[in-house]
Amino acid sequence: MTQEQLQVLFTKDKTNWYQKTKNNIRIWDNAKVHQFWEMVRIHKIQKGDFNFNGFVFPSFAKSEEKKLQLGDNQFVLSFVKRT
Repeated sequence: MTQEQLQVLFTKDKTNWYQKTKNNIRIWDNAKVHQFWEMVRIHKIQKGDFNFNGFVFPSFAKSEEKKLQLGDNQFVLSFVKRT
């Protein structure tokens, strides 16, 4: 991805990434959410860049969501160390 493509991915509106149910629950496009978090890992976290000003965040990917439920420390280790 080019820097321009990354900028768009990280900062654009994400309302077209999900559909809302009758109960206002968001059903996210898993492929888009996964790509977003992979690019965050590769282009931000692995480089030690934790400046997320202007980012528009989608839902957590399902695997990260489950890890978060195990506790913050487990999530942080899994999130940062993933290869």
